Amino acid sequence: MNPRWTSELVHDQELKPSAKIVGVHMLLCPDAQTATEIAKAVGLHRATVSEALLVLREQEWVSRRHHLWIGEVA
Repeated sequence: MNPRWTSELVHDQELKPSAKIVGVHMLLCPDAQTATEIAKAVGLHRATVSEALLVLREQEWVSRRHHLWIGEVA
């Protein structure tokens, strides 16, 4: 995991805390995962994780292929 990307993600003033949590998880585990798997891993509600993933996708931190989410900056 690149420390610069982690710092950039954590210090982003526009991201909600839930997006930061999901983003850090995706930096640590960039392999393809469902939103449900991510929710279980980070301890957040699935809807919260889905919302965070959509925000992260807009900023190109993650991408979606079918029903799987993949970290883009690992």
